[in-house]
Amino acid sequence: MTAYDDDEYEVPLKDQRFFGAGIKRKRVPFVPSSDSTLATTSTTSPSTGEGVRNAYLDIVLRRRQSASNEKFTSNSEGEKQLNESRNVKVCSICRLPISMIEGGKRHEATIAHQICLPHSHPPSAVDRQRKGLTILEGHGWDPDQRQGLGVTGEGRLHPVRAQEKLDRLGLGHNKDDSEIKSSRTLQQVKPAVQKLDAGKVRLLESESKRKDKQMRDLFYRDEDVERYLGSG
Repeated sequence: MTAYDDDEYEVPLKDQRFFGAGIKRKRVPFVPSSDSTLATTSTTSPSTGEGVRNAYLDIVLRRRQSASNEKFTSNSEGEKQLNESRNVKVCSICRLPISMIEGGKRHEATIAHQICLPHSHPPSAVDRQRKGLTILEGHGWDPDQRQGLGVTGEGRLHPVRAQEKLDRLGLGHNKDDSEIKSSRTLQQVKPAVQKLDAGKVRLLESESKRKDKQMRDLFYRDEDVERYLGSG
């Protein structure tokens, strides 16, 4: 039996290859070095009058060009504002300008426009089926206009609230309020509950039975039937 027949086979240390063996690497091409002669000092050429003139003209012409550009932009902005002022109209309610670009719906949603609008009141809560309201409307009175009765509109605005009349006194009766209250209390007083013993309960039951028999005799008694049966 050889050593290769084992379950776990290990390569001997002498046969193991080093790390990275068999990996092919690309060759790095080396760049040749530049010229060894470097100019460490800059060579200055003698300045002439023509170079100074060119530099001066360059500075002056650049300033003039920038000034002309600013003037052109200011003129264009003025024309733009003039065109915008022509396209602006004034709101008839809040007296504020409305831009055509902004639109009327967006202006109506602003707080300044909403404050200048008249306050809208809810409709009157008066019952429309009342006969008195029908008569007043026939004479030209409108409950939703929030104006009182009368020609000048300074009268009563809301109808008189009806109150329940609990007594039986007529109109114009000069009875004091205390007496009216006492009469109301007398009408509202209920009789007190009586406690009965066993004897009184039996008497009440017998009395109720007697009354029931008497009522049945009055309604259902027939003399012909009693004469036929011989009980009469």
